Amino acid sequence: MKKMICDNLSVNEKGELCFAGRSTVELAKKYDTPVYFFDEKKIRSNVRLYLDAMNKAFDGNATVLFASKAASFKSI
Repeated sequence: MKKMICDNLSVNEKGELCFAGRSTVELAKKYDTPVYFFDEKKIRSNVRLYLDAMNKAFDGNATVLFASKAASFKSI
């Protein structure tokens, strides 16, 4: 398997790019293009890491707010 820049990207046995274990070719067929991919597991992990660091820096009194300008998706 080829080493990728992110741990949730890979190439399957057909040579297709996969995101979070899912073939992007199959996802494009199912949802058409353009399509946005989100890895919920990775997002949750990053948020926990960030929140833990903020709580450590501010003695457990941190509030993290999401800026919708960065990615304006209601479900996030």
